[in-house]
Amino acid sequence: MNDFTIPVILAEFLVKSGVVLAIGFGVLAAISRVLPAEVMHSLWLRIFSVSLVIPVLLVAVPRWKVLPDLFTLPPTETPVLEMPSKPVTYTTGYTPVSDVAVPIVPAADPGFEFSWPWTLFAIWVGGVAWLLLRSVSGGMFLRRIERGAEPASGKILAKFNELNDSPRRNRITLLLSPLVKSPFTWGLVRSRIALPESAANWSDDDLEMILLHELEHVRRNDARAVLVSRLFLALNWVNPFAWIAIDWAAQHREEACDWRVIDAGFSSENYAAMLFRQAKISVSPIPRNCATAVAETGTIENRVKMILNESPRILSGKVTLLSRLSGIATLLAVLAIGISGFSDNEAIAADVAEPSNPGTPADEGIAAIEQKLKNISIPSVEFSKTPLRNALAFLQQKSVDLDATEPDPARKGIDIILDADAAGDTPITLRMTKVPLIEALRYTTELADSKYKVEPKAVVILPLTSPTAELYTNVFQVSPTFMNIGGHDAKTALEVLTHAGVTFPQGGSAIYNRETSQLIVRNTEDQIELIEALLDSGSDQAAAMDPEVEAYLRRIESITLPSVELVDAPIMDAAAFFQRRSVELDVDEPDPAKKGINIVVASGGIRDAVVNLKLTDVPLGEALRYTAELAGGGLRVDESAVVIGYDKSTPRSPGGLAAAKAKIEANEKKLTSIVIPHLEFVETALPDALEFLQQRSVDLDINEPDTSKKGLNFVLDTGRPKKREASAGDPLAGGGFDSGSGGDTREPTIDLKLSNITLAAALKYTCDLAGMEYIVEPHNILIHPKP
Repeated sequence: MNDFTIPVILAEFLVKSGVVLAIGFGVLAAISRVLPAEVMHSLWLRIFSVSLVIPVLLVAVPRWKVLPDLFTLPPTETPVLEMPSKPVTYTTGYTPVSDVAVPIVPAADPGFEFSWPWTLFAIWVGGVAWLLLRSVSGGMFLRRIERGAEPASGKILAKFNELNDSPRRNRITLLLSPLVKSPFTWGLVRSRIALPESAANWSDDDLEMILLHELEHVRRNDARAVLVSRLFLALNWVNPFAWIAIDWAAQHREEACDWRVIDAGFSSENYAAMLFRQAKISVSPIPRNCATAVAETGTIENRVKMILNESPRILSGKVTLLSRLSGIATLLAVLAIGISGFSDNEAIAADVAEPSNPGTPADEGIAAIEQKLKNISIPSVEFSKTPLRNALAFLQQKSVDLDATEPDPARKGIDIILDADAAGDTPITLRMTKVPLIEALRYTTELADSKYKVEPKAVVILPLTSPTAELYTNVFQVSPTFMNIGGHDAKTALEVLTHAGVTFPQGGSAIYNRETSQLIVRNTEDQIELIEALLDSGSDQAAAMDPEVEAYLRRIESITLPSVELVDAPIMDAAAFFQRRSVELDVDEPDPAKKGINIVVASGGIRDAVVNLKLTDVPLGEALRYTAELAGGGLRVDESAVVIGYDKSTPRSPGGLAAAKAKIEANEKKLTSIVIPHLEFVETALPDALEFLQQRSVDLDINEPDTSKKGLNFVLDTGRPKKREASAGDPLAGGGFDSGSGGDTREPTIDLKLSNITLAAALKYTCDLAGMEYIVEPHNILIHPKP
């Protein structure tokens, strides 16, 4: 479960209730020609009753899982924990972070967050409340009628006593009221039949027909049927077919009582005429949500047609048996829908060296904590040089505050334990929004050069160097050709990896899901690293990118920055700038709380780097990539954040490769088509020369109609990141030029004089004189040292 448990249960209830109605309509339409109204109404009442039981079944009865999962991701065959760092182990001597009396850096209050599930839930609750209030109002109206009414007497009471053969005859009260215009009946425990004062002037036949009709309602206990129908409608008011079903049930209820009158010997014509007379004088509203009326609105026309055109349908033995069998079949069908769960059974090809022992208390404890880590979502995390122990204490407290699925207050949240050997004073700087607890914990431990381990009772934080010999589970996204690695005739994933040199200890396993191209491996730390290296080397025939990572990468690439100008900007400030702009320019995300992306700067020396960068009309992903390269690192894209500082950069998403190639060709065309009339450099610094060429590319780009896209972006990468202590350079400089000898940091100067020359040639000569070369990329020209 997650924060949206109640809306999800409501959605599942409405879906299942809709299925129940569909079954009801189908069955009753098929048998309506052979069954009398009494049986039809009884079947509708059963359907309504089962629908009302469904919410209880959803939360109280174990699921029978046969239907596709509508609300959660399909489970894998092996429980998987997406470990944030390398596999970890636990050693003794730890300290619970909750025992450390150090102030916690609070997260920024995210304020009001709009949520569609809860908004729709609130609308549904409003409709339920409105319908229930109508029923309460109707009940108050009936109380008012009862208080102002007089008991029947004279010939009316005599006729009533003559016709009243109900077992509940002593609990039936006949009333005359000036507020009543047409007869109706109500009452669950004590039944009341209300007649207008004009009943004293009715003919004997009219009086007898009306009393027979109302007494039939009492005999059938239709007051209970009205209550069930109203509750059903209140919970299902969003379904238009629920309103139709209620009307049909009311129609059959009145028809059943009509046939009781016809069976007593009254002619159809006389009874139909009486119904029309009662409908004509019934000008006051009848509380149909609380009572049954002989002239109920909306039923007269069809009832009269039925009475005049059909002969009475009597319950023969065969029809009675058919009705009961139909009722049982309908009841079983809707009960099956009610207790069915939503799941997705995937065919998984697996081979396990020797299966472990699932289902132990330890395994269940670990699985419960893993589930909480994934389901608890933190609206905002903001650490600024916060000690690791404080950050962990904050995450532990938020896990308690946001654990909405745990009913026991004493078991809410997750215990986070800091190992004695872990550096609890390591400062953490991190800012994220709307992030799962597992992701927040992952980035927090990475920034502290630590790792975490999920145990049956707690999450343990350990140093990154802690040895491990335990088995861990990892999930790899591989290509559909994974089973062909090495050319061996392997039938299982275990055989494929064994042929590739991977060893599996007792309890190790390898599972390959052909439908999702996921490889699930349980092995030791060193063997998991070996598998990572094997897949990274391309042995799996160009492994596919994780779908969540690819989606996040596409989102990054969809955001375009009109301009970027960083002048000696510390890498932390640059990351904050890009994160803020991503929020402002994320036009595709409708939810304000989810706009933008999370950017994390890894720990280590990269945090001392400063960046100089000037770009126009560039995708956010490209700007981040160049920023990371100029800082001496790389870029990693996860499913919840972008991490600056890793050596291995994340490639462009597959969907963006064709577009990138087209942009490279467009930039190459600009280089060769733009002609510079005159160029003269005299001891000009390389950054100044590049700035001149960039400005001329803008001035002379006559083929580009969009002024914001004129010219080219030049990015200078000297090969060494500039540190904060270095002197400020030009906006285009990637840091002071380091020749690598004797600490000489002087930048090269350019002496060049050319006329009527293409921009490509001018750039080539300029780079040659500085010992550099250039590469044409989709959004800029990258200048870097020659190898």
